[in-house]
Amino acid sequence: MKTVFKVMSAVAVVLMTACCSDKDNIQDVQQTDEDMAGADFIAGSASGSLEPDLSIFSLTLAGYGAPAEGRFSLGWNKVGSCSDFTWIAGSEDVLYGVDHDGGLHQMDLSAKKRQVVDSDVRIRYVSVDGDVFYAVSENDRLYRAEGTSELKWTELSASGVDGICSLTAGAGKIYAATDDGRLLKGELSGNEVRWKDVGHAQTVIGMAFHEGFLYALTANQKLWKRSASALDVNWIQIGYNNGETYRIDLRQIAVAGDRLMVIGTDGNLYANIHSTNNNLTAEATAFSKNGKTVIIIGTDLTGFDFTFINEVKAAITQETGVEADAIMINASHTHFAPVSQYWLAWHEPHQRPDWKYMRTVVKPTLVSVARQAVENMKPSKVYFGRTRTDIGINRALSGKDAVYDSVVDLIQIFGQDNKLDNVIFTAACHPVFNNSGAESYTLNGNYPSYAKYTLRNMTGGASVQFMQGCGGDINPRFSDFMQMGQILAGDVLDRMNQEFQPVSGEISFSLDSVLVPIHPWGQDRIREFRAHNEPFMGFVEHAKNVRWADIMLDKYERNAMPEYMPVYYQIINIGNWRIVGLSREAVSRYGVEIRKLWPDKFVTVLGYTNDVSSYLPAGEHIKAGTYEGENSFFWYSQPDRFPSDILDIVVNEIAGR
Repeated sequence: MKTVFKVMSAVAVVLMTACCSDKDNIQDVQQTDEDMAGADFIAGSASGSLEPDLSIFSLTLAGYGAPAEGRFSLGWNKVGSCSDFTWIAGSEDVLYGVDHDGGLHQMDLSAKKRQVVDSDVRIRYVSVDGDVFYAVSENDRLYRAEGTSELKWTELSASGVDGICSLTAGAGKIYAATDDGRLLKGELSGNEVRWKDVGHAQTVIGMAFHEGFLYALTANQKLWKRSASALDVNWIQIGYNNGETYRIDLRQIAVAGDRLMVIGTDGNLYANIHSTNNNLTAEATAFSKNGKTVIIIGTDLTGFDFTFINEVKAAITQETGVEADAIMINASHTHFAPVSQYWLAWHEPHQRPDWKYMRTVVKPTLVSVARQAVENMKPSKVYFGRTRTDIGINRALSGKDAVYDSVVDLIQIFGQDNKLDNVIFTAACHPVFNNSGAESYTLNGNYPSYAKYTLRNMTGGASVQFMQGCGGDINPRFSDFMQMGQILAGDVLDRMNQEFQPVSGEISFSLDSVLVPIHPWGQDRIREFRAHNEPFMGFVEHAKNVRWADIMLDKYERNAMPEYMPVYYQIINIGNWRIVGLSREAVSRYGVEIRKLWPDKFVTVLGYTNDVSSYLPAGEHIKAGTYEGENSFFWYSQPDRFPSDILDIVVNEIAGR
């Protein structure tokens, strides 16, 4: 593999690509000083992190339905020793601990100082809500106190605390788990606590409150999370000892300093960390000419829902003035990013995004990189090239049907100083390996991130953006994603030492959809399907089928069964470079067939764009009953599968634009 990039002056660099396939008939050109004298576009780029901060304690990794209990980013960092504590609670940057004799201690986490808190009650459990303390005493009475260093406790009457095994407080409420598996919410009226049963809490040995959520540690060494305000909602698992990135058993939990703090069975104090390679990013490039601006954004996410993307686009429009239909957002589809869309037929940890992550990390980052890309625009020359890579293999089909779209499109953007400012490249392959050992539980952009990293280093720090093509039926050829990233980057770098073709012309854009009529199963068939699978709920596949059936029956009950499944397609023309972005997980043939529609243009075809709500198979997948053509629709909670002529339907619709 050739990975050496020759750094040359812009005058001497022969810019890239005789488009090496699809019978392109446009002659290659070289970049010259005269070319750069009149830049065709103004363009700018920006990059931002999609890494979660530590106030988000744990995130479920997306992309795999197994193991059923989930793959979580949660890991631990040792921060001290608390071997004498039997219980802990937190408030801001202070951790409180109860010792074996019922004494209370406080530990300033920032200063790492510990001192005894004067208390006239021997304590079993304690919780802190601001400057208000609640405690269950050694004789099972409930108390309240205010202060910080010297506590005078007041017993709360009619407290009904018999059987409390865990206690926490927050937002003016008290929460208790009981020996018989109940979850109680208490409201204080004078010195009386009025309890309300709000759900179940079985075998809870530790509990904490943070930002409207309850966190629990159960005796089987699993960590859970649920809304504190809702009634009778399920606890969602957020962590367990996986033997790889999380390898301690726990005695107690608390929240302090916006961190989840735990005492291990080894007596040490730990704070949450994310197991991550720190390479989840979003990149944006903006192009403008004659008053029209478009923005294309690449993300290291598995996917997203159309509703959320529309919300993001509306925010970008508000900040930049760029129309929503001129903003294209693509997911790399790495299977090692946090869940960022709904997977309602999956096991509970996978079903919904963490909305703190989506609202405080993903959305602000996408808006920020779009705004910065527009702000960074300057006169630029844009060049197009094409090469091929051999990193993927068709996982679903064989023989002539096993199409692999190996095309890699490459854009280089030069400023008027003849400096390479930005590189955009594509590939069409699932970022799914290596799903074993510690890597299975580690946030990671997979091969696209390693390709971006390599290209940034080898091009002298140019901005680098990856866009995922139509790789729905393509898996990596290699098991090492770092090797794959390096191979892909090497193929791009080799091509960068050849001639490119100039991009010129006007900017235009559109966003539309193909509404595919559905023919859902009848209710009797769904009930029969459910009954067949229900005895095997212990198996991931059957459990998914039962959940799918419940979702469909609920749609019938609410008269909410849709009539269509939309396939969104977006077309952005940057001069003679046409980008076609398809929603869903489009398989290889879409890239091949759509490029044929416009032989006189540079055509880049992307999947995973603006919405990833199911696979988009071709007739071969449907006829063969492959995962892409059939079973994936159950995983994606879709009401129907696509008809066998779906590729022709979509391609013909796009051809008319």
